[in-house]
Amino acid sequence: AAEYAHAADRRIRKLKEAGFNAVRSSHYPMSRCLLEACDRQGMLVLNENRLIEVTRHRMEDLEELIKSSRNHPSVFAWSLSNEEMFAGSYQAKRILHTMLPFARRLDSTRPFVSAEAFLSPEEAEEYGLELFDILGLNYVESAMAGDLFTIAAQRYPQMKFMNTENTSWYSTRG
Repeated sequence: AAEYAHAADRRIRKLKEAGFNAVRSSHYPMSRCLLEACDRQGMLVLNENRLIEVTRHRMEDLEELIKSSRNHPSVFAWSLSNEEMFAGSYQAKRILHTMLPFARRLDSTRPFVSAEAFLSPEEAEEYGLELFDILGLNYVESAMAGDLFTIAAQRYPQMKFMNTENTSWYSTRG
């Protein structure tokens, strides 16, 4: 895929004009032009890996993502996962216990996030306090997430949370 630098600049400028101060790369690494536009305009970036998997191909992708973006001041955190249906399972935790140390060796300066929607409060505790630096929750106000945010925030006040994906589909604006 290719992207024009002026198009990336316009995209970030329009987001800033709308009042946004951060973007998530949403399921794929950001292009170099888009990262440079974010650097120039002061837009924060949550750069996302998307899939948790420890095959050679996926680990090479993760390494490329981090190495190609870690010198961009706009990147404030890394997302290693997005709404994995098997999140919280033995298999997911086993994979993450391999991925996270590998990723942290590549960049120990930024927090790691998991963008989740299907965790139980107990699984949220492990993800938010033991595995990841920040528990990312998607659609926290929706039926999809249930009351996970409220329950987890009450049970685990020391946990750090981030709303990693949201839309007005579940609610109204204004």
